[in-house]
Amino acid sequence: GAVYRVDALPSCPAVGAAAVKRLAANSMQGAAELNVEIQLLGTCRHEHLLPLLAFCLDQRGNCLIYPLMPGGSFEDRLFPNEADATRRLALLRGQDGAAAAPPPPLTWQERLRVVRDATRALVFLHTPTAARPVVLHRDIKPPNILLDAALNAKLADVGLAKQAHALQEGR
Repeated sequence: GAVYRVDALPSCPAVGAAAVKRLAANSMQGAAELNVEIQLLGTCRHEHLLPLLAFCLDQRGNCLIYPLMPGGSFEDRLFPNEADATRRLALLRGQDGAAAAPPPPLTWQERLRVVRDATRALVFLHTPTAARPVVLHRDIKPPNILLDAALNAKLADVGLAKQAHALQEGR
């Protein structure tokens, strides 16, 4: 689905700036799968996992609400001079994408920290607890690692992990 930047949500005043992911109406993800994903994200809280702040299940469209990650994706920060990356990063900062200068490339130390943070999230997901089984992400790639303003990494798009979760339960 499409992702939108919002500066405020009247129904969630404490959230501040957020990213709203509106799932496509013709998405292959049905209501049951979406509910499993919401439940999974509710049980997986870690400093390096992108938290689900809220959701809206509606006949007109389903939305998932996440904190806005103004540092962009790891992919965009690895290749900030590409036109699409520059545009996306500018929009995250609330700037006109056509006139914005790209941010500086990540240093090697910053890149290693991002990889370390993502690895910590994966170790968390792969370590079972009494509350949840092992969760396999299944879609690790630079666009699914998001960065906050201080370049702390959060692993996103845990959506495919719900399939592994369902498999663990024998479905």
